Amino acid sequence: MAALVSAFPAGASLVHIKRTFGDVTVPRVRTGKLTIPRDQASGRIRVIVGLRLPPLAAAYGRSFAASRPTRRLDVASESSRRYLARVVAAQRLAASQLLRAIPQARIGRRFQVVLDGLTVSLPVTKLPTLTRLGLVGKIYPSIPYHLSTSTSPSVIGATELQTLTGAKGDGMKIGIVDDGVDSTNPFLSPAGYSYPPGFPKGGLKWTTPKVIVARAFPGPHSGRLGRLPIDRAASFHATHVAGIAAGDSGTCSAGGADHPPTCGLSGVAPRAYIGNYRVFNVPAPAPFGGCCSANSPEIVAAFEAAVRDGMDVINFSGGGPQADPRTDILIPAVTNVVLCIVLIPGHGATGAGAASAIAYFLMAMLMAVRGNQVFPVGYDWARLAALCALAAGLFALGEAAFDSRGAAGVAGRLIVAALFVPLALSADLAVRRAGPRR
Repeated sequence: MAALVSAFPAGASLVHIKRTFGDVTVPRVRTGKLTIPRDQASGRIRVIVGLRLPPLAAAYGRSFAASRPTRRLDVASESSRRYLARVVAAQRLAASQLLRAIPQARIGRRFQVVLDGLTVSLPVTKLPTLTRLGLVGKIYPSIPYHLSTSTSPSVIGATELQTLTGAKGDGMKIGIVDDGVDSTNPFLSPAGYSYPPGFPKGGLKWTTPKVIVARAFPGPHSGRLGRLPIDRAASFHATHVAGIAAGDSGTCSAGGADHPPTCGLSGVAPRAYIGNYRVFNVPAPAPFGGCCSANSPEIVAAFEAAVRDGMDVINFSGGGPQADPRTDILIPAVTNVVLCIVLIPGHGATGAGAASAIAYFLMAMLMAVRGNQVFPVGYDWARLAALCALAAGLFALGEAAFDSRGAAGVAGRLIVAALFVPLALSADLAVRRAGPRR
């Protein structure tokens, strides 16, 4: 204990541990058995290796195709197929190089749409060798996620929106990445629906004209039941979330032990279709309820499948441990999903650029906040504000003075862009001048 106390830096202080999350409070001490992951004893680790090429979603967002009238990623188009073939060929080469360097490695899932990467299982002692390989762009850990319950339509004002606009989600396709949607639930009745063109997809036994996709993404040690799109003995959360998203309007509940019979239930978009992508299938104690957890590789694979299937919206109601934003695989994956589905249809290439800028800004802010918690740093705010104003002025000057077309315009804008380098160095100096807080 004395050694631990003496290890604290001079500027450190004790803080309260957050134990309340919404309506759930975690006790200070929990009794029970500590479960150690089965792979731990083997000395192996599972990671996602990000490769050098941009994934299809990012490449599309930067191309002229994103500015066309349709403005939506079509993974079946000729240009998409050509690019995917290029990514697959590069991944095949990278896999062979990786296995030559680390013969004990095992390559699992491969991603091309929202991420260019490989899932790799290898001895933990070989991680330094992996990091030194030239083919590696970034290494992401496989993080376990647990279910996190959602709220009701009235909280977000969906009822008022429907009243004002009449919008009920007709024809929209909502992908639920969760623990498996029960297509037989009366809140998701297929009455009055028919399959849209190209559907159903996945396990046809578990689809209906309302739940039009049923896929499973089994994680390590999930067993036979993990390969099913739904396990009715364990799946509950996805059906709840699907009901919130697209439950049929006017549905009546028979009631239960904790609630009376209720009629007039409706989802946010009651006329939308549901896609079922089951990822929560790995038996593990979950701190906030549920039987199962999911890991990063399977979650990213489900995102890729949902994009390939043409989902308009993707919902993932899960939570996991805090991760370093620089190594959290879901940040780039979700960024590219948003880029494909949300911004490009309305804004084309401009939307793609805005999505990337916002994502990098958020990642920078997350790293800054977390870094400031570990090593508090003071800022010369007046100097930083002046630098930001100067940067905005330079941007306006470049926009007003130089045309975006032609060699002269491009050269002028490059000169203006070069002026941002001393600005960045000055910002760093502003931080260094203030020094760490004590």
